[in-house]
Amino acid sequence: LGFEGLSNSLGNPIFLKRWCTMKDRIKEIVKETLSEIDFICVEVNILVFKNNKKLKVVIYKKDGNISINDCSEVNNILRRKLDVFIPNFSENYDLIVESPGVNRKIKNLNELEIFIDREIEFFLKNNTPYNTKKTIGKVKKINGKELEIIDENNIKYKLNWDEITSAKLFFDIKKYL
Repeated sequence: LGFEGLSNSLGNPIFLKRWCTMKDRIKEIVKETLSEIDFICVEVNILVFKNNKKLKVVIYKKDGNISINDCSEVNNILRRKLDVFIPNFSENYDLIVESPGVNRKIKNLNELEIFIDREIEFFLKNNTPYNTKKTIGKVKKINGKELEIIDENNIKYKLNWDEITSAKLFFDIKKYL
């Protein structure tokens, strides 16, 4: 019998619990492995489609430079490790390893901490004490939800995460031309 035919005393399918456990186990293996090889795990997602599953991993390094070779190397290491600990991993999952991208949307405070000292474009709510709707700057300090940001004109902003409507990594190609 497959798991899809079993249910507990409440009539809930058992495979859902097993899937959540497997999903958590895969994520934990990915995070531990990345930590061991000095990469930062920005995001791990398991995407389930009709006929296949994808494990998408977004990686980062403190120096900020993620190359295609880094992604390939991490992909190979993760695949070997997951094949050992997750039965039939390679047969059941496509593994995608990628960098955060130059304009990645920052999803939460934990992610913002990863990108401390990187240029970030912040979009601010109307009720902030600053006379602007957006600023580009680097987060210098995070204390709970309180952020200290230094913008490109060396102006210091003290903001609460709740005063920010959105934030994304900022990349100005003109600085590299």
